[in-house]
Amino acid sequence: MNTRHLASLAAACFAALTLTACGDTASHDHAAQPAAEAGHGHGHGAGGEKITHFTDRTELFVEFPRLVVGEESAFAAHLTRLADFRALAAGKVTVVLSGGGQPAETFAVDGASQPGIFRPVAVPKQAGKRELAIEVATAEFSVRHDLGPMTVYADHKAADAAGGAHDDEGAGGEIG
Repeated sequence: MNTRHLASLAAACFAALTLTACGDTASHDHAAQPAAEAGHGHGHGAGGEKITHFTDRTELFVEFPRLVVGEESAFAAHLTRLADFRALAAGKVTVVLSGGGQPAETFAVDGASQPGIFRPVAVPKQAGKRELAIEVATAEFSVRHDLGPMTVYADHKAADAAGGAHDDEGAGGEIG
């Protein structure tokens, strides 16, 4: 009887740990709106950005810190093929900052660090409001995720001053 109680207790502990590990990850998702229409300024100093976006071929979930001139911003771009819902295993991923009256800046990585995860590092040279896009090129297809306006801050002081109610919250994009 004692063994039965221990087994029940172990199962209950396992269930409790499993359920708490799968906590609520809800955010105010703007899946039907581009970032520009979602009402976000999208600046980030100590905070960061998390965006989910779809094209007709891929789902992108990307995380990165605030963009600051001269500072490395490591992107973690998680890509899934919609045709079979498998992680994208190979390809080139390019972060593009454009607009704002400045020349376009591109930051690319050839290949995934692990299946489905690409880690380009951006070091912006120009401050101001820029358009952010992530381009994906594979042997089978090429797509572009247009993510909307992002602020590139002149320094950490400006990024920290911007603070944000939207740090670490999701934004989304339209299919297409």
